[in-house]
Amino acid sequence: MAIDDDRFAKMVGDEFGVHVSSPGAAEDKLHKTAAKAAKKSRRGRKPEPEWFSFDAAMDQAEPEYDPWDQFQAPTPPPLRRPRSPLVIGGLAAFMAAIAIAVMWIAGVAMPTWVRGIGGLLIGVGLACLLLALPRHRTREAFDDGAVL
Repeated sequence: MAIDDDRFAKMVGDEFGVHVSSPGAAEDKLHKTAAKAAKKSRRGRKPEPEWFSFDAAMDQAEPEYDPWDQFQAPTPPPLRRPRSPLVIGGLAAFMAAIAIAVMWIAGVAMPTWVRGIGGLLIGVGLACLLLALPRHRTREAFDDGAVL
C-alpha cells in the first residue's frame, strides 16, 4: 500500500510540480496544492475548450423575426349547397335516422316500427349518397401521385 502511495505522490509531483513531504498528508491539502499548481502550469498551454451548450446555440441560432407573424391564412371559399337531389335526400334520411336514435337512447316511448323505419332510413341515406358519387373519371382528373 505504501508503495502505491509513493508512486502516486511521485506521479502528482511530476505532473503538477507538487511534492508532499509526509506520506500521511491530508488529501484536501494535496488537492488544493495540486489545483494551484495546475493553474500555474496551464499558463503556457492552450486554454481548454468550452463545453457545448445547446441552449446557448439555440439562442444564437434563432432568427430575428418570426415567420409566423407574417403568415395570413387564406380565406376559404364558401361551402356550396349540394345540387343533386340524391345528396339532399341522403342527408335528410341520415338526419332523420339520427333523430330517431337520439329519441330511442333518451328513453322516449315509441313503437317498434319507428325504430325499424330508422334503420331503413340509414340504408336509404347510404344508398342515395353512394348513387350521387361520380361514376366516371376524366383523364385530366387522373393523377399518378408523386413522380420522382
